Amino acid sequence: MAPRNRILNPVHITRRGALAVVARTQAWTLRKMPWLRAVFGGLVRFRWPLMALLAVLCAIVPQIDPAPNDIDIFFLGPAYQLVRHGDLGVFAANIQVGPLCLALLGIGAVAGSGTGLSGTNVASAVMGLVALGITAATVRAVLPLGTSRERRAAYELCLGVVLIWTCTPLASSYGHIEEMFLALMLVITASEVRRGRGARAGLWLGFALAFKLWAVVGIVVLVLAPTRRAALRAAVVAAIVGVLSYAPFVLGGHFRTFDFRWTLQRHVPMSYVLGSESPFDFRARFLQVALSCAVGLFVAIRLRRDVRAVWLVPATAIAVRLLTDPMLLPYYWTGLAACFVVGVAVTDWPPVLRAATGIAIPAVVLTAVIVLRDHPNRAILTLMSVGAVAVCLWVCQFCARRPAAGRAEGALLSPEKAGVTV
Repeated sequence: MAPRNRILNPVHITRRGALAVVARTQAWTLRKMPWLRAVFGGLVRFRWPLMALLAVLCAIVPQIDPAPNDIDIFFLGPAYQLVRHGDLGVFAANIQVGPLCLALLGIGAVAGSGTGLSGTNVASAVMGLVALGITAATVRAVLPLGTSRERRAAYELCLGVVLIWTCTPLASSYGHIEEMFLALMLVITASEVRRGRGARAGLWLGFALAFKLWAVVGIVVLVLAPTRRAALRAAVVAAIVGVLSYAPFVLGGHFRTFDFRWTLQRHVPMSYVLGSESPFDFRARFLQVALSCAVGLFVAIRLRRDVRAVWLVPATAIAVRLLTDPMLLPYYWTGLAACFVVGVAVTDWPPVLRAATGIAIPAVVLTAVIVLRDHPNRAILTLMSVGAVAVCLWVCQFCARRPAAGRAEGALLSPEKAGVTV
């Protein structure tokens, strides 16, 4: 029997009431509409073709607007030259994505030119399918090791639809879908390294670096490794993959990515420190990376034994990056939203409550972005950045005081329980 003070706790009463309402609603719905179980079973069975179609549609639809955007001006031209002609001098100062991202865009651009379709739409469709693959890998990485095949399939469908439906259209419409990829790859890296799989974690971190150099902040997730040997193995593999990705362009072309300079926008947090319209070059970027890694390292050390570290550490590093960035653009938020959706999926809540919260988080971000798209209000985005960092640190302190137990702790077993040797 529960202690009396727990029975009278308003939070406990509210939780019990919510669980009772959810259970009765589910029972009533299935009793009145028994065909829903068969419909959901069919969706789970054919989840991959359905999510592939959804990913392609979500990537293509925002690009139907004939007005040119940055994916046409900055990315598709160099990407086409890279894939079609093997040009290694495509990394001009304004190209801030990695070679793997350019290669995928180039495949779509070349396929579009060969079939007479829009290169922008085909490239977006290719990135949508990549989003599907990374989403599936994320689900497989964060779910409990002992999860049944049926429950895992249901998780893949629900979490995949939420991530693809909410994050892909927004990122694709701006031509910067790689922000969501980076966040999910860092979550996968954290999950793998926490299980002691250093080589596999290093591969994912290396792929993230090949997508965009910003993935370097993910180095802090290696602190979650159960042994120093696993962390070192992951760091070495990530360094090798990253160096091999950029070496041909640095040695055989004109790599000018580090020559780019930003200008601090008004009302971003850094403008109050350095002044608006101040130059912001890669030396300042290095300080930004150091600050993001320092705060992420603090969270990683605090939650090293906690399952929630696999999404909270990447989310913290991304949130600090948003807070210190010279520009606040709406698509930056897709990575942070994806991290929080994954976080909701691995919490110890009822499935219906997890699904509702997982939909609500990116929906709120997406609504704010849509409202700010044509007339971005930097003050609102600044408040969102400050709030994101505050929420990450508060969750870190809350998790440190109340470590995960029971079903939540099973989301990622220790290497000994999982049978992993390091």
